[in-house]
Amino acid sequence: MLEKTSEHIESLMVCEEAIRRQFEFSELEMLTEHTGDADPLREKEHEVVPGMINKYGNRVLCLLTAECAAYCRFCTRRRLVSDMENARIDKTHVDRWVSYLREHTEIREVIISGGDPFAADNDLFEYALGEISALDSIKVMRIGTRAPVSDPSLVTQRKLDVI
Repeated sequence: MLEKTSEHIESLMVCEEAIRRQFEFSELEMLTEHTGDADPLREKEHEVVPGMINKYGNRVLCLLTAECAAYCRFCTRRRLVSDMENARIDKTHVDRWVSYLREHTEIREVIISGGDPFAADNDLFEYALGEISALDSIKVMRIGTRAPVSDPSLVTQRKLDVI
């Protein structure tokens, strides 16, 4: 997997080895028993439309972006980070998510994740949250992010206003 860190993470890595080890490559990752498979959570087999996973019936996971401020060595979505072009999400994907949600009113919860949703383009972030939250059947929206600890500059006022 690629290595990527933010300036914020770089500054923390200098003082904390535990933080450094979350982001720096280790030869141990190459051992057969540690390589795992590309989709350890078996998300692809539960993907109902591109970028939307319905594994539990009443909730879905929407992968808004493959981008992150930093690439964690323990990432369970390396397949996306390794294939950025094919993992790209745009408004047409969001429209397909909304169509699916309209057809499946038993879904009450949407988890926006990725990558890191705060690394997504502002317009896409706003569009996705706005379209999904407008659905009457959706009662809970969660955002899976590490941005406040990996790159606080991604937590912009515009994104906070959307939330």
